[in-house]
Amino acid sequence: MNKRLLITFLCSVFGICLYAQDFQPEQGGVAETETVNVSEDEGLKEIEVIQSTTDGSDESVVESNDFVPASKYAEEFLNDRLSLGYDAKKKRIFVSATVAATIEDPAISDDFLVIRGGLYTRAIMQCKAKIAEAFNGKMSARDLLEIPGNDVHAALNKDSQKAQRIAQRSLKEFQKIAADLGVAEADADAGVTFGDRFNNFVDGIIKKVDSNYDPNVIDAKKKAKYEKRKAEYFQAQAEYEKLLEEAKKLKGVVEDKMASTVSIMAEMPLAGASVVQSYESYDEDTEQFEVSVIVGWSKGAEQAAHASLMAIPLITEPKPNKLSLRDWLKTQDWSIIGGSKSYIDENGKRWVLGVAARGLGNGTTADNKARMLAPVLAKKNAQFALLSDIATKKVAESLVQTKSVGLNKSLTEAAESISAKMKQEFEGRDVSGTTVKYSKTLVHPISGREMVVAVAATDIDLCLAAKDIVAESYAISENVKAKSAESNAFKEQLKKGNIPDSARKAVQLTPPQTKKLVPIRSSNVRKGGKAQSGVFGQEASDSDLDDF
Repeated sequence: MNKRLLITFLCSVFGICLYAQDFQPEQGGVAETETVNVSEDEGLKEIEVIQSTTDGSDESVVESNDFVPASKYAEEFLNDRLSLGYDAKKKRIFVSATVAATIEDPAISDDFLVIRGGLYTRAIMQCKAKIAEAFNGKMSARDLLEIPGNDVHAALNKDSQKAQRIAQRSLKEFQKIAADLGVAEADADAGVTFGDRFNNFVDGIIKKVDSNYDPNVIDAKKKAKYEKRKAEYFQAQAEYEKLLEEAKKLKGVVEDKMASTVSIMAEMPLAGASVVQSYESYDEDTEQFEVSVIVGWSKGAEQAAHASLMAIPLITEPKPNKLSLRDWLKTQDWSIIGGSKSYIDENGKRWVLGVAARGLGNGTTADNKARMLAPVLAKKNAQFALLSDIATKKVAESLVQTKSVGLNKSLTEAAESISAKMKQEFEGRDVSGTTVKYSKTLVHPISGREMVVAVAATDIDLCLAAKDIVAESYAISENVKAKSAESNAFKEQLKKGNIPDSARKAVQLTPPQTKKLVPIRSSNVRKGGKAQSGVFGQEASDSDLDDF
């Protein structure tokens, strides 16, 4: 069965991304438009090469019998095209994150596209947190080794070793006496520690010696020594059995513990961080859906985002080989793109885009909600790509400890965990100029579910025009209010009988000559029967309309 891997070629020139741009507002807040020549910028050239291969020219879906997850494609892209970490020469940084969820079957899950959107948001937030940590991170760390004192345990081990040495000495004595009696040695591999095999071997020698004892062969002195060793052996064996019972009471006692704790915190406003590339994959065997994103930030990206937020026209030199935004939007496969994206058009104008999708086909009410949600979420993603206050805290803990599991036996175990809290937000920001630039019903290739996709962008030209538009709208509103107030005052005077003479004269009538009325004919009315369906009415003639 083929595995489906969805590859999202989201390398969008990330535009802003990798070049420096300067802007200077004039005094009084009026922006000065400045064309910046970045034709020699190596970072921009590199991204434009990547983008030239992704303007609708690559396949979006790859099927393979050998499943490869999205994270592997992200790793390969980073290794082949970019590099993780900060580049001091180009003043840019790239980070990546992969998140996954277990979904039984995306084709039948009503929540799949919501989960997908959540995974994109989570992955992008993790990337932003990494960038914030690199710029403004704080860390606390501790490694702690504990070896608890346990005298009882040490004493048991000491007594155990003594008992085994006694057993070893007894075994050697038994073997000598057995040899004197002509009893062949056997089981030389029985060992010198207590155990069934060892005990059976020693017991066998004792029986042979006792049953074959001949005072003419072994003198009394050697016999006495033998009896002494035999008594020592049985006493050591009994002591060892007691030690085993005592050791059971110590089972689970911690002998040593190594604990490590690391916490990383970062908090800062982050401007100009957006998605460079993303991938999605689903493995039907493990039921794992995976989203992997690569996010980039650069000094040029930060400056361009700042300009957008301040409504300052900031452009690079024209690029005749680039498409207009309208045409470029048509080249992208928006069914496999999430989060944010950016693009520089043929005029050198940079666009920051937010992308969001919501599923359709769940009923009229749910579909109406989806068509409202997608544009709102797309605008949110566009604004977060421009600037967000990012805060993160991660705490990682690991523990390696050794426990007693029996006499002279220990077991070492390890455990680790990580907790994280991240957020990105902004409050009360002016978002005039942000509109939906693309909206279409598409089919998600992994799930086969129909969805509405919205792409929103902040248009600097609209930001500038919006001030005049809004001001004029308020002026119109004031004019209408004044007119309404004047009209209402006039009507109040009429109610009080203050009617202008011109109005009185206008309504004076001259009585017409009396005419004989024509008898009214009864109409042909149909009564009873079924109700009639259809549209009914009498068309007015031209002469009728002349009355008005």
